[in-house]
Amino acid sequence: MNKKESNQKTPRRNGMIEIMRFLVSLMIIGYHCRKAKRLPWKNQSCFLNSFIGVEFFFIVSGYLMGKSIERAKTSEINVFKDTLIFIWRKVKSLLIIHFLANIIALVIIISVHDYVNLKKRILNGLPGLFLVQMFDVWDNETNEWIEAEWYISSMLISMFFIYLICISSDKKFKWYIGIIFSMVFFAVITLIYGLIRKWKFTYNYTQNIRAYCEIVIGIIGYQFIKAKLNPKIEISNITYYIISFLEIFGYIVFFVFMHISLNGIKYIILYGLTTIFLIISIFLSFSQKGNKLIHRLCCNKVVYYLGILSLPIYLFHTSFVNLYSYKISNFPLALCVFIIFLSSIIFSIIYQTIYDKLNEKKEPQTSESKVEIQKKENINA
Repeated sequence: MNKKESNQKTPRRNGMIEIMRFLVSLMIIGYHCRKAKRLPWKNQSCFLNSFIGVEFFFIVSGYLMGKSIERAKTSEINVFKDTLIFIWRKVKSLLIIHFLANIIALVIIISVHDYVNLKKRILNGLPGLFLVQMFDVWDNETNEWIEAEWYISSMLISMFFIYLICISSDKKFKWYIGIIFSMVFFAVITLIYGLIRKWKFTYNYTQNIRAYCEIVIGIIGYQFIKAKLNPKIEISNITYYIISFLEIFGYIVFFVFMHISLNGIKYIILYGLTTIFLIISIFLSFSQKGNKLIHRLCCNKVVYYLGILSLPIYLFHTSFVNLYSYKISNFPLALCVFIIFLSSIIFSIIYQTIYDKLNEKKEPQTSESKVEIQKKENINA
């Protein structure tokens, strides 16, 4: 690639990551459709392993967290205060949609469950209402109001300890010192907990380990891309073609794995390889060194909007799965899944439209002020 191409301004938002957010959220809907016992899946393998989509979100969250840690290290640090502010900002950005999704879920649960199951589900769902369900310890996955929210709880727990340890390390140390301390800390906690439980890990604890490790991988990826594949670094044509191939190939493997049925050692090996390919693809997408045509096609308002929809889709879809698995379970399977997909997307669009309108009223901006802000952003970029 020539120097002119390598020096082109990179978009502020990553279109490839945004479209992947949307597609992966749809795959997770499919997986939760499979878990709805009333839907007639029989021996079909569609969405069988779509739970692997959570790996994508953890790794991407870790990559973006790497940026936050780096910014924090450029200013004066109050370790505990800055950590609490960082976590509070995460929680604050989720509060409106989180409580709305829980209210809707509760209404649907009340409408479709008998009294005995209703009481059990309400009690089980209370920790999730305050995003602390993964602080608790149980041996099996409980039936919450919004099952998908365990991911947010695990993410917040992991981010708290990782951020705290990483910004605590002195500025003169390399970035990986905090990561090493973070992993050692978690390994010690795991060892102590394992000895206490005689190596019988609970559902919660295994998912927190999963979140912690993959967020750390994302942070490491950020540092690697920054050092080796940032926009200012020129790459050869051969490197460009290799990156383009690996990026797309990894995502293809990722989506294919979601829909195949394997058991035993073959399943474990393929799961591991798929995760490795996914990690590589995510990092290459963030580098924006891959196929120029695909990245250019993904850099538009429609794709960015679909990326924004991924969170409401993720949080609202469980309610529709619960509702329709009772109300339309006698429909053909493909139609049931299509209705759940469509309902989740439409409701998310309605929510996002209202949310955006309310934000516009709170923070009115003239076209002139928007231009000035854009100029400042261009300078900062």
